[in-house]
Amino acid sequence: MATQIDTAQREIILVEDAHIRPMMGNQVLESLPSRHIPYSLVDPYILVHEAEVKIDPAQPGQDTTHPHRGFDNLWYAISGSSSTGHSTGPGGAFERARLDEGSLLFIRTGRGVLHAEGLGEDERREGKASEMRGLLFWVNLARKDKNVEPTAKVVLPNEVPVRQEGDATIRVLVGDGSTDTRKFSGSGNGAVTNQGTINVEDSSALTLGAAVTGTGAINLYNLASAEIGGAAGSGQTITFVNASFNSPSVAIGADNEILKLDDSRDFGGLVANFKNGAAIDLADVAFVSASTLVVGAASQSTNGVPALSFTPTAGNAGGTLAVTEGSLTVNVGLVGNYLAATFATSSDGLGGTLVTSLPQALHHT
Repeated sequence: MATQIDTAQREIILVEDAHIRPMMGNQVLESLPSRHIPYSLVDPYILVHEAEVKIDPAQPGQDTTHPHRGFDNLWYAISGSSSTGHSTGPGGAFERARLDEGSLLFIRTGRGVLHAEGLGEDERREGKASEMRGLLFWVNLARKDKNVEPTAKVVLPNEVPVRQEGDATIRVLVGDGSTDTRKFSGSGNGAVTNQGTINVEDSSALTLGAAVTGTGAINLYNLASAEIGGAAGSGQTITFVNASFNSPSVAIGADNEILKLDDSRDFGGLVANFKNGAAIDLADVAFVSASTLVVGAASQSTNGVPALSFTPTAGNAGGTLAVTEGSLTVNVGLVGNYLAATFATSSDGLGGTLVTSLPQALHHT
């Protein structure tokens, strides 16, 4: 069923003082939610808070960790600094971040994330007293983004565009005019430093003609593709966002999300959610013979050389998928649990090797 979205400018219907709400040991100015304005009139804005977070090394830290899902969590440091943690690392591991004055923590909570872990713990360990005045926004996600893999990034002060309009200073934190790219479809021939998140929309294509460095993410949505023409640094994570939701009847060769690596031998990044028909095109690995690997099965069937292997990490939170043709072995690091996965190789039609993760219904043991 198609969804029609109409947009229009909104009129100001109410101006009121924010009320004070005690939260996690702080007195918070809460503008939204409002007791006098229904959510339908402020959607997609769920919450707006302003508060000062005081950190005293002489006082024990509080257990402030809590879960969220389905919206973007934006925490902007107006003044001061503070550290925090969130479960956006590989396999849900906690990552730490420090916000200094003028910086922004952008967490896309997606299918679910824990955050505010160890608030101010870095400063306490260093014996530093600190106080941060921050502004917090919760912005509702579109339905198709509700179940994406959670991600986080820190936007530094020098990455926030600033302009003057009369006496007003305007800082663009996210969206149009900011340095954060939430949707992307296009190409580029030069080397790219990706320090943020590139989202490739449904049925769109991203072509990067050279190496990709930095500590960023590339998310491929339904039927999207990305091509990396050079090496990819260890800080890059490419996620097949919708692969878990494809029909289990999808056959090999159907149009699904595809990551094409022109220099797979120098791919040092990670691939997440490689499931249900998603494909990785190893363009520089000559296709010799088809093979199938059933991870965790008692045996594997192959036609020709046993060209595939998978080595899980401790705790089964990921592993390494190895593709061997002759004397060449390409290793691709995977994030996620693949103990029941099936991988297969085929020709990409251009001389390279296409590695596909078969849907559950097509597994063979």
